[in-house]
Amino acid sequence: YYLANNIDCSGFSFIPIGSFFGTLDGRGFTVSNISITGSGFPGVGLFYQTKNATIKNIGLVNANIGNTSQSYVGGLVGYDWGGTNISNSFVSGTVTGYQYVGGLVGWMEYYMTGPTIYTSSINSSFSTADVSGADAVGGLIGYVIGGSTISNSYATGSVVINPSVSSYPVSGGLIGYMNGAIITNSYSIGSVSSFSIGAGGLIGASSFGTVNSSYWDTENSGKTTSAGGTGLTMAQIKTQSSFTGWDFSTIWNIVSGSSPLSNGSSPFLRTTPALSGVWQNTLKACSDIPSCRNYFAPGGFPLLPACFPSVAGVPGGGVMGCENALVPRYIYKYQ
Repeated sequence: YYLANNIDCSGFSFIPIGSFFGTLDGRGFTVSNISITGSGFPGVGLFYQTKNATIKNIGLVNANIGNTSQSYVGGLVGYDWGGTNISNSFVSGTVTGYQYVGGLVGWMEYYMTGPTIYTSSINSSFSTADVSGADAVGGLIGYVIGGSTISNSYATGSVVINPSVSSYPVSGGLIGYMNGAIITNSYSIGSVSSFSIGAGGLIGASSFGTVNSSYWDTENSGKTTSAGGTGLTMAQIKTQSSFTGWDFSTIWNIVSGSSPLSNGSSPFLRTTPALSGVWQNTLKACSDIPSCRNYFAPGGFPLLPACFPSVAGVPGGGVMGCENALVPRYIYKYQ
């Protein structure tokens, strides 16, 4: 299956797609304004359940996924049984559930057939969605288990816990609860609920697993501890040298805080579609953008007022305008 165009779901309510075992290639297109409350289903997401699936090159923009009584809720996938690969994909909007709630995936695990183990993976993907629930709530994944891998991915949305309905709430900026997963070259910058007993800037709680070169923003998250990863200040997370071993030539990019073109950004992926649903592989003239004030730089940081000031050697529109100014690659429209 593949998308041939962007799809706007405004004005309609949807139920989640059932058990999915195939391939969906979004081809860089997006599904916007989709609402899936999903009452009565075993999970909620664009797909409520996956196994041996491939989901790639797709974005959900301004999605409204889940409800407060539902467990296994994720923007793309509610419950993954294993063997699923997600790449070059993202979710923005809100994701709401009770238990096992994540911006991209609610629950991710593995399965075995004889001696063979089938694990899942997320690569080069992100969520800017605000995520809320009662337990095992994460900016990217709610609960991940059994050798699944998360690499070159990130979350920027807030993670909020409802403390009145869970005796031991767990939440993390990237992952709520980790049990045997492998996290590599990933990060989170969103705020993490202070009501959570097991709260972490990157990972809320962990039985075991491996975390390699992965980070969280200690200032934005409000958390100085995590069940894995390394904490960075807001200034450090906008600095390329902070990210040990990351590939900034082919996978990641970053806009320096000292750049005349923006006030800096956390790392962003070169290969995923922008939140506007348009692939922007080259610098874009600011005059092509209807309202610069409504656009955020990669990583979720706002552009400077009036886009850019006049800077020597940089084409710009001065204090009130931005005609002919060049904006960084992958400008994200704030939804």
